[in-house]
Amino acid sequence: MTGFRLPLWVPAILLATSLSAQQFGGNPPSLKWRQINTDAARVIFPSGLDSQAQQVAAIVQRLNSATLPTIGARHHKIDIVFQNQTIISNGYVGLAPFRSEFQLTPEQNSFELGSLPWQKLLAIHEYRHVQQYTNYRVGLSKAFYYLFGEGGQALGNSLAIPNWFWEGDAVYQETLVSDQGRGRLPYFFNGYRSLWAGGKDYSWMKLRNGSLRDYVPDHYPLGFMMVAYGRERYGDEFWKKVTLDAAAFRGTFYPLQGAVERYAGIPFPKFRQDALDYFRSKAPVGADEYARSHKHFVASEEFPQFISKDSLLFMRSSYRRIPAFVIMHSDPHSSTGQRQDIHSSPGDRQSTESVVRTRAISIDNYFSYRNGQLVYAAYETDPRWSWRDYGVLRVMDIATGKERRITGRSRYFAPDISEDGLHIVAVQEGTDGSCELHILDSHTGAVDTIRKRSVFGSGKLTQVVRHPGSPQI
Repeated sequence: MTGFRLPLWVPAILLATSLSAQQFGGNPPSLKWRQINTDAARVIFPSGLDSQAQQVAAIVQRLNSATLPTIGARHHKIDIVFQNQTIISNGYVGLAPFRSEFQLTPEQNSFELGSLPWQKLLAIHEYRHVQQYTNYRVGLSKAFYYLFGEGGQALGNSLAIPNWFWEGDAVYQETLVSDQGRGRLPYFFNGYRSLWAGGKDYSWMKLRNGSLRDYVPDHYPLGFMMVAYGRERYGDEFWKKVTLDAAAFRGTFYPLQGAVERYAGIPFPKFRQDALDYFRSKAPVGADEYARSHKHFVASEEFPQFISKDSLLFMRSSYRRIPAFVIMHSDPHSSTGQRQDIHSSPGDRQSTESVVRTRAISIDNYFSYRNGQLVYAAYETDPRWSWRDYGVLRVMDIATGKERRITGRSRYFAPDISEDGLHIVAVQEGTDGSCELHILDSHTGAVDTIRKRSVFGSGKLTQVVRHPGSPQI
């Protein structure tokens, strides 16, 4: 009797479905690429982004000589690739292979990252990482490089130098060489000012590693304060000496902490406490009483909008729950017949809450409400190209919680809905860096009006195109 044999191609197909690989082929072949070559970098960019590429090439060339002495003496040419098909604002430098990628859609919140043109800020920040990597191929990290390639160097550098230094040093460069930089922005320090105002003296390990229970700012402001204090107190070459020793593993265990003690003359715990105390002494006061009365972080409650006399709609997000639209219904009078203070704690108010609906994945929490409907921009990926994604508009009826997706394959941000709820105005970010204000039908998503702005840098504004009967918003 012949036994059943499974065809060989069946397990092969099943095996293939479980495989994964690095991001590859992320852009459609219709994208035409160009490049600019200098001694410091090769900027590779899609056609139409020539002016941005020239700006980045010029900034990098200047930084290559201006700020290199504070991190080392070596420099290697870097490939910088512009990614203009994604709506996520980001950038990075990586090894294996050695390259940098700029995601060119600018950040929507200028209070968070400043008002520099996005490609200029990316050039200043990311090129500091280039300078770090090119100078940290020393000592044991260099041995890792020869044994395992650039991936080996990445491992050695990560073991020796903490992430707070990598990013803090790059943020310091933003602040040093420009009129902006996060080191000048109050928003950047709000997290630590909140901790200090609330008297929350967390341990170094908690500040260093974060927490899933309590609010802890990330390593960017922590790193900036450490780097800025080190340079202010011990000179511009302090961190160069410290990190070169650390990357070389001069002192096998905790090489960076040992190097700080060697060049600052004090133990690392004393150094980090001095750095935090230095910035804490400069923090404004005034919110201490309120902060100390709120012992735990509850949630972020943003963009409140009244939907009736005593009902408030807002966006709530926390560590424990998916972001959701929430309505708070307040009792207009307290037990004494007086209206409750809106700034009192939740336990002091006579109120009830109801969740309208959880929010779809989105880049930010902004939304707009009018006439029973709210609109926000949701994030969607392209089913084929991994470097292409979209900002699509969704409209929700808050009475029923039903939601409609009214645009697709769009790049919309910051939508606002008209008083009658029939039209929406939103910013359309083009892949060439241009911006347009679109007025759309809130039911169909059809564009009624376009106000165009030319590619940034030219200073020109094209004529407003208005269809008959389009409303003024």
